[in-house]
Amino acid sequence: MKQYNRNTSIYILRHNNHIVKASESPSIPAVFAFTDSTLDSGNNNGLATIFRGDHPLYGRDFPGHIPTGRFSNGKLTTDFLVSNLGIKDTLPA
Repeated sequence: MKQYNRNTSIYILRHNNHIVKASESPSIPAVFAFTDSTLDSGNNNGLATIFRGDHPLYGRDFPGHIPTGRFSNGKLTTDFLVSNLGIKDTLPA
C-alpha cells in the first residue's frame, strides 16, 4: 500500500509540474504542508532552547552553505515542489 501511495504521489507531482510550467504565471499563491519530519524539518529559532539548527553542519547543502535554523542539511521534497511551482525557493518552516 505504501508503494502504491508513493507512486501515485510521484505521478501527480510530475503531472502537475508539467501543467504549471506550461502556464506563464501559476495561480497557486501558497502551499501548506501538514506532515511529519519527512517533509518538515522544523525551526526553533524563536524558542529559548539548547537544541538549535542555526549552526554549521545544518544547511551545508543549501545555496551559500548557510545554516537556516532548519534541522536539515539541504532542501526537502516540499522545497523542490514550491520551487518548481514558482512560489518560493524554499517552503518556510
